Amino acid sequence: MCTDAPAKMPDMGVLANRYSLVLDGNKQELRIISWESSPHARVDQTIPWPWKPGEWYTLKLTVDARGEKGHIRAKAWPRGTSEPKEWTIEVEDPVPNHEGSPALYGYSIGIIENKTGSDLYYDNVSVTANKE
Repeated sequence: MCTDAPAKMPDMGVLANRYSLVLDGNKQELRIISWESSPHARVDQTIPWPWKPGEWYTLKLTVDARGEKGHIRAKAWPRGTSEPKEWTIEVEDPVPNHEGSPALYGYSIGIIENKTGSDLYYDNVSVTANKE
């Protein structure tokens, strides 16, 4: 959750196997990305996905990288509503990342000298093994 006005919304998300599922605040997008620090991210699947400040959302990211290709799937939905049956966003990686630690991601917008950036919060975080 973030608390700032839409023009200052942070980017936030979760990671697994070096793949990031990111709610891109000001762009109002949902992204699966890998190796984003390179000039052209190796994997970048982006869809429009509006979200609002002051509301909680649930994110789920799963990576199946057991074979020659990786299948990365994610869901995002408002907290307190039913989990969608279908994946919200998916991507196939022809050269998958077979390992990598889970993590949380946050990029606060508007940090300048002597001023804090936008607030962001995480709650009820759990890491579980992929289901077969």
